[in-house]
Amino acid sequence: MDDATFVVYLFLFTFTAIIVTIYYKRTREASREFVTAKTVLEDIILSFNRDLQVQQEGMQEVADRSEKSWSESARTIENLGLEILHIRNEVRDSAETQQEILKKFEFLTKRVDDLAPRRAETLGELGVFESLGREVGISPVGVGPSIPIRREQALAPLTETELRILQLLDIGGDKTAPEIRNMIGLTREHTARLMKKLYLGGYIERRTTRTPYVYTLKNEMKNMLGSGEENP
Repeated sequence: MDDATFVVYLFLFTFTAIIVTIYYKRTREASREFVTAKTVLEDIILSFNRDLQVQQEGMQEVADRSEKSWSESARTIENLGLEILHIRNEVRDSAETQQEILKKFEFLTKRVDDLAPRRAETLGELGVFESLGREVGISPVGVGPSIPIRREQALAPLTETELRILQLLDIGGDKTAPEIRNMIGLTREHTARLMKKLYLGGYIERRTTRTPYVYTLKNEMKNMLGSGEENP
């Protein structure tokens, strides 16, 4: 082998060695980069898995809360349904009771209307008996003087509560509607209606110079009630 050939072989060997060395270095660098990238990728995947797990837990918690809230809402709706049913039954029972009261009221009203002519007829007969007694100089049995008859006619349209109000004004003197309400134990509206009825009926007088109004028993009614006490 001559020198030229040796030089060529040496050059080729050196060049090959350099190429192999460079390739080896680049391969190691690529391997290190690959390991680094793999580590980073694993960290990313691990972090993603943790985030995904946290989100899943959060979604599960939201689902549990929603289910609990739905259960509570369902129970509330069920309770409201039961309450509505109970109220409906009470309203139905109240309506039935109101119908019964209305029927009884109509029945009593009819009875009163039926008895009114008989009462007027009886009072007329008493008046006739009284006149005959005065003519013959005797007093019919069970028939008193004319004042009690007028008293009965005047007080007949009144209820027991209204008569009690007149007695309170007769015994206790002037009173306001709140004072009377406290004494008879009725509502403000009911008491106001009674006082208005007695005022319009001419049984009592009303002073409007102050509020609440002051009610006074008329002198005629005082005498009439006094006659009732003296001649029961």
